[in-house]
Amino acid sequence: MSRILDPAQEALGSGLPRIAAALAILVVGLLLARLIGRSLSRGLDAAGVDRFGERAGIHDSLERFGMRRSLSKLVGRIVRSGLTIVVLLAAVSLLGLSVLDDAINQAVLYLPRILVALALLLAGIVIGTFAKGRMDRLAGQMDLPDLAGRAVELLILAVFAVTALAQLGVATSVLTLLVGLLLGGVILAFAVAFGLGGREVARALSTGRFVRDAYNVGETIAVAGHRGEITAVESASTVLRTTSGTTVRIPNHLMVESVVESFDAPA
Repeated sequence: MSRILDPAQEALGSGLPRIAAALAILVVGLLLARLIGRSLSRGLDAAGVDRFGERAGIHDSLERFGMRRSLSKLVGRIVRSGLTIVVLLAAVSLLGLSVLDDAINQAVLYLPRILVALALLLAGIVIGTFAKGRMDRLAGQMDLPDLAGRAVELLILAVFAVTALAQLGVATSVLTLLVGLLLGGVILAFAVAFGLGGREVARALSTGRFVRDAYNVGETIAVAGHRGEITAVESASTVLRTTSGTTVRIPNHLMVESVVESFDAPA
């Protein structure tokens, strides 16, 4: 029996310092990871990152993906998670388990890829939200479909997602093909939208300069069955205030192609 217990006691005695050191690193490391993550979140919030996320609509995108409406806390959580993984790997490596050496080394080498992939996904959300806001405003001006902004956002997010998966070593040939098909569909949709719905707007824009030179704000005119005072000459239309007090927008191409009666002009 002593032949069995003596080696066990020796192994336990030599292993206790390693276990104690691993536990110490684990406790201290997790506390530091939590402190660093929280400090980073507060620092980013104080720098105005959350205000920017709210104005740019990034928080709305985070909420759609099931995350909290705080860009600074998301960044802090990502950093905290990365540090936690590093602490866990360091604690396990101190135990001296040779069986896990290869796995730990591979995990340490793979961790930067995970962090880069998460950063790419976050960048895709931020850039996609920004592009969606710009496209929504452009769609309102050019009479494009309301889904144009969402399509652009999803396309950008898909590109960044495929890039993140490639960073992780995942085969992305099929996903790349799907993104290419999605890109072709978006381009085709925009071509149809511009071809069918944007022709009248384009004509109005091209005649806006002529209307601004020919007519003045305050002038009373009658055109296309409407009579009123010109209150503004916009890039695509001329705004009239009728005698009943209503506001009418006349497309600028009608100001060129129709008969316009002018009743008085400002001195």
